[in-house]
Amino acid sequence: MTGAIRRRTVIIAALGTVAAGAATVVLLPRDDAPSTARTAAPTSTPTPTADAVPTRTIDDVRAEARGSAGMRLAESPWSAGVGATTAWSAQYVAWLLRENAVPQTRDARELYEHFDARGLVGTEPRAGAVIFYSAGPVDTIYHAGFVDDVRADSIATVEGDVPEFLPSDQTFVRRYGQPWDTNVVYGYPEYVPSA
Repeated sequence: MTGAIRRRTVIIAALGTVAAGAATVVLLPRDDAPSTARTAAPTSTPTPTADAVPTRTIDDVRAEARGSAGMRLAESPWSAGVGATTAWSAQYVAWLLRENAVPQTRDARELYEHFDARGLVGTEPRAGAVIFYSAGPVDTIYHAGFVDDVRADSIATVEGDVPEFLPSDQTFVRRYGQPWDTNVVYGYPEYVPSA
């Protein structure tokens, strides 16, 4: 473990931060794959957004994602219709992109299919993209996050429904310095051009 911060250390530190009432979570790298892949069964047909075209810039969405780091599911703006045992990473991402023609769904695979049907998927990380984690093929997608920033040596993400070992109503939004796995694909939302 020479010099590397292990995921359990990061989680323990983050839990202490949340318990202390802090709303900021430190940007740290991940170095372990999740112990189990959770799949969320579709619970309803996704509700399309009211606007057929995006109405927010990438900067607007990025600011909201950063501002939500540390927030828990309970009483959050994206908690509507989410049960205490439901995985909510996709619901969080859909909420972030609610004004960018993205369906409101809590199923990560369904969210991926939205982008795939429009030819808006790929393997290149981009700021403002949605990152999808899978157990291999795309039909095993189980988690989604928002790509905050991409640099030569890092892909910073903001993700909901972590850490995975807590009950859903106690999980929260965190910022990470790297994806935890190489089994990822990206969806590319549309944004209003920045002024």
